[in-house]
Amino acid sequence: RDAEAAPGRPAYSGSDVWNLVYGARMVAPITPRVSFQGVLAGTRYGDSVADSPLTEDRHRAIAIFGVSYRF
Repeated sequence: RDAEAAPGRPAYSGSDVWNLVYGARMVAPITPRVSFQGVLAGTRYGDSVADSPLTEDRHRAIAIFGVSYRF
């Protein structure tokens, strides 16, 4: 949109797009009450998002790890 243009950021009008979102989660018991958990996830942006001046990368990845305790 023209109204959202700023110095160093031109106006951009995107279109409808599909983004691919994928991920995996795992839980590994350490003891009957304690578990290790992990999540790996990612997104691959479609052309309309990836071409935006606000988007630096076509892919985004995230990794989260933790330990849970069951009371």
